Amino acid sequence: MSKENNLINASLTEFGDPNYKIIPGYEFTTEEVDGKILLLIKRPDKGYLLPYPELGDDHKALGITKLDGNGDLLTSKGKVLHGVNLHPHWSAKRSVGKKFKVTDPNGNVTVATMGEFFPAIGSVLESKDDSKNLSFNGGKLSVKVFYKTKTVQLMVMNEDVGRGKSAYINTILPGNKNNSKDGVKGVFHKSNGNMPAYFSTKYSGIDVATAIFEVNKDTNKASIQIFSVDDAFKMKTIKLRLISISKESSKFDMDPADNQEYVNLHCKLKQMRGNVKKLDFDINKGHYLFDLKYSSRGKANSQYTSNQSRHYNSSNAPSR
Repeated sequence: MSKENNLINASLTEFGDPNYKIIPGYEFTTEEVDGKILLLIKRPDKGYLLPYPELGDDHKALGITKLDGNGDLLTSKGKVLHGVNLHPHWSAKRSVGKKFKVTDPNGNVTVATMGEFFPAIGSVLESKDDSKNLSFNGGKLSVKVFYKTKTVQLMVMNEDVGRGKSAYINTILPGNKNNSKDGVKGVFHKSNGNMPAYFSTKYSGIDVATAIFEVNKDTNKASIQIFSVDDAFKMKTIKLRLISISKESSKFDMDPADNQEYVNLHCKLKQMRGNVKKLDFDINKGHYLFDLKYSSRGKANSQYTSNQSRHYNSSNAPSR
């Protein structure tokens, strides 16, 4: 795939699992006892959850526990950060060399350098602690560091496939020998003004949308929602039924929203979309194919939602 044949080059980088909300004030470390990994989970009141749950337990208060690629604890209630004496609502990401980009609770980003005084904290950045977080004031305070765990790349080629362009979505994982070799092949469909751009792939011979893009006000950014092919197929099945109900209702000059099945299916579809977090996608090449007018009109997102909730006719529903 030559660069000359590449219409779009865009990517996103994940720092741990983005679909889990951080549980405020909680932190944890681990301890191995008799071959078992115990979770020492400290609550905001400084007390520990007792007895110490074992990694993998279905804990009565937290639900099933597992670790993400960043070493943080994923539970049914949310994400518990790995660390000790974590500064609430502060975080950091590695920059270059000994530098880290530190974000405060207000979203302001400043650079901290190892071994130097960091004004935002009022202390020297001394080292990284055992949890690989930034340590200040002799370990009495630390800032959570989120490390890169996955990069997702979108490449769109100048090759027509039906009404779209040949495309690939590659997932880059640290240490994976098959990076850029085991990507998903599909079709990129640019925004048509009423609908956002999307990526489709085949599922049992049927085209389904596994990624949906919406451009942000920042022209170098787009938001992306990535769906499993199973969920994408379920969503398409629901949408086809909504279209059918809408057509049936129009024959009798009825509003499909008065049909209880229509309402239930629309709520289910909305819930499925809502369960997948929108992630920032950096557009390095091919901004125009995402149709920047789509976001600048201001009404496009609301129009998209309105069209979905009211009619679902075949003219405004992409082949997903």
